[in-house]
This record gives sequence, structure tokens and C-alpha cells, in this order.
Amino acid sequence: MRRSGPDDLDRPLWAVALVSLSFWAIFTVLATTRALVRTGNPFRPESVVFDGAMVLLSATAGVAMRPLLVRISRLPPAAQLASCALLVASISSGFEFLVRGLFTVMGGSNTVDTLTPRAIVVAGLFWMAPFSLWTALNLADIHQAEARRRERRLAALQAEAQAAQLRALRYQVNPHFLHNTLNAIAALILDRRPDEAERVVLGLSRFFRASLASDPLQDVTLADEVALQRLYLDIEKVRFEDFLTVEIDVPEPAGHALLPAMILQPLVENALKHGLRGPGRPMRLRLSARVADERLAIQVADDGRGSAAPGEAGGGVGLRNVANRLAARFPGRASVDVDADASGFRVTLSMPYEVAA
Repeated sequence: MRRSGPDDLDRPLWAVALVSLSFWAIFTVLATTRALVRTGNPFRPESVVFDGAMVLLSATAGVAMRPLLVRISRLPPAAQLASCALLVASISSGFEFLVRGLFTVMGGSNTVDTLTPRAIVVAGLFWMAPFSLWTALNLADIHQAEARRRERRLAALQAEAQAAQLRALRYQVNPHFLHNTLNAIAALILDRRPDEAERVVLGLSRFFRASLASDPLQDVTLADEVALQRLYLDIEKVRFEDFLTVEIDVPEPAGHALLPAMILQPLVENALKHGLRGPGRPMRLRLSARVADERLAIQVADDGRGSAAPGEAGGGVGLRNVANRLAARFPGRASVDVDADASGFRVTLSMPYEVAA
């Protein structure tokens, strides 16, 4: 099973083409009207064909600029400005050649004798105005669309984090978990093992305090997340001291990685809940992490015979919770893989490797 979040795409091509066609049609009408007023020449019907061809040619150039501007928008501000200036200057300088060629092909006079450096510069400056305006409008639209995408992602992240916090609070005050833990403490006291009982009480207190203090909207390091799970597992090992073995393998580079708070809690909870079903067989729970190719992989695995399948109640809810939170935090760049067979149940989280600045 693989779950991942889709990334947002840029505007569809037909929408860009429609806007470009409208923009250049308006510009051509205004430019033609201004030329007729300045020169006093009468309107010639045959110029409509030339103006129509100009609109199509300009609109095509505008559509071709869109993907370039999308890439430019991802650069730093200074690089964006320089790249846009170079793009506009290049297109404006070359566009006059296309216009003159089109005019000649459509029956106009031979304009080669007027193709002087001064004429090219003047024509280039003329075309720089509309192409600069088109570039500015597109960049504004691209940045606004990116801002909207970020707002949607932040809203989704906040919603998932708030829901996860509510589920975390339910785990923390789970009557069954708390009842069994208190029974284990009472048993230690009756067996005259006060040091162990005190250790469990302190562990329970630290777990509650750390869980309640975590901000669901802030990332934590994997090392901190593993430390919280150690507190939880230390308590559970008192209840299942003869049946539970815990192995944690998180090297230092992986420990610095950032990830959503309490993302591992549902996976560890499910492993204990379903992997320890049935008496008489010990279970080994292993939590490991690796960093490779700028990606972080975390695996929670157990060899219990009662592991829940992905679609079963409990297992499916926890996995959906984890998959949704990762998709909100790393849109299109994270996944949850589940592998279950006779040897046990394994959940692997894959996400970009990010560390605090």
C-alpha cells in the first residue's frame, strides 16, 4: 500500500492561451488606433488580416513565455528581475524581425532597406512595453497562485495537526492504558519493588507532560520523537516484561531530521495493540531510521502474530492518520508503505530529509 499527496499544478494551457489572446487583441486594437490617429491615415480593411495575424503571433509568444516565467518565479528576487529583463529584451528585439517578415509575406513593401540598427532598437523598445506588462502580469499571477497553494497546504496541515492532537490526547487518557499502568504500579508496590514502581510513575508523568507540551503545528526532531516513544515503551515493558523486546536503531544524522510531532505514536500503539494479541509468544518491536539521497526512511516493525491488516479497524485508522499528516506536511514528497506477512508487520515512512536551519 502506498499513500502520497498530489502537488498542485500551474494554470491549464487553454486558460493561459485565452488570457494571452485577449491581452494581445486589446493591445493590437489600441496600437492600431493610436497609429491611425497620429498619422491621419484612413482605416484600410486589408489591415485587419495583418492585425489578426499579429494577434495570433503575439498570443503564441505570450503562451510560450508562461512555462519560462513559472521557472523564473522559483528563483531569488534579484535573479528573477535579471532573468525577466533578459527574456523581455530578447523577445522584444527579435519580435520586430517576425513582424517585418510577416508584413513582407502578406504583400507589404520590401522593408530590408529600413532594417537599420536604429530601427531595430526603436522597434525593440516599442515591443518591450507590452511584453514587460505581460511578464509582470504573469509573475503576479504565478506568485499569487503559489501563495494560495501555500495557504491551502497550511490549512490542511493545521487541520490534520489539530485532529492528530485530539487523537494524541485520547491516547494519553486512554482508560485502558491508564488502568493497566496503574495496576502494574500497584503490583510493583505489593511485590516490594518500590524503585521500579517509582520509575514507572516518573515515566508516566514525563510521557504525559511531553505529550501535552508538544505543539502540533511545529516540527520536532526524530531524536525528540524517539525519546517520547521510549517513555511510552518503558511503561508498556513493565506490563509485558516477559513478552516485549524493543530495539531502536536511529543513527545521529537521522536523529536531526524534522518531522510532524507524534507521527510515530499511532504506529507504535498499533504494533503493541495488535502484535501482542494472543498469549504465549514474545514480540520484538524494532524502530529504525536511515538517511539516503536526501530522504529519511523510518520503519516500525514487529514480529507479532496478531498484527492488524491495513484494512482492519484500528490499524487502518492509525495509518490513514499518519499518511494524511505526511501528505499535508510534505505535499507529493512523502509516502507510507505497509508490508505484512507471516514474519510480522512493517510500516515504512519516507519523506524529505530536512533539518533545522
